[in-house]
Amino acid sequence: MKLLEDKHLMEKLETFQKQSRRAAFISLIGVVFLTASLLYASYKLNSDIGEKRDKLTNMNAEIAENESKLKERKDEIEKLESAVAALSNQLPAANLNKAAQLNPDVNAALKQVKALEPSNTNVTPNPKSAANPKDAATASAEEKKAFQALTEGRYDEAIKAFDAAERAYNGYNNVWEISRLLKVNKAEMNNPVKKREVFETIEKKYSWRAPADSLQKIKSAKF
Repeated sequence: MKLLEDKHLMEKLETFQKQSRRAAFISLIGVVFLTASLLYASYKLNSDIGEKRDKLTNMNAEIAENESKLKERKDEIEKLESAVAALSNQLPAANLNKAAQLNPDVNAALKQVKALEPSNTNVTPNPKSAANPKDAATASAEEKKAFQALTEGRYDEAIKAFDAAERAYNGYNNVWEISRLLKVNKAEMNNPVKKREVFETIEKKYSWRAPADSLQKIKSAKF
């Protein structure tokens, strides 16, 4: 009787062990499958991240290249404008046109400026070839008014005042150049980067004989 009970107990124990091994094997398969799924998901994610990183790198390179080309284009425009302005300061409009006809370099410069210049119907032609009034007092007052409006962000008023200064005294300081600069960039002056660029251009290129207090406001302006 004792032997039968022991045999029966051993059978139960053997059955339990088989079931335990089967459960452990199934669990192991589940762990392996889960691990494989996680590894594949991680690989896929890293692959997508790498692809997007490469695309971002390429985009940044294209942006840098375009910015470089834009800077070169702006520098070219400024050089051509300076050349034409120097000629227009020395020659009446009729003689400048005649010089353009006779001199291929002058003609090419004028054509390139026209082709490269941003489209803006508000930009006035260089008035320095017109009659030359000499009302220095009015020009000085209008210039100060223009700088005040400029530093306060009233760009339309600044342009009008710079133009008024130019009409009062043709060729007065750099009022015509500043007016033209503002007209070309007025639409972007709410952009801090563009505003800084315009103010730095005024400080470095168009500050000749400008009022000291006005220049100080330009230098200390916050963007």
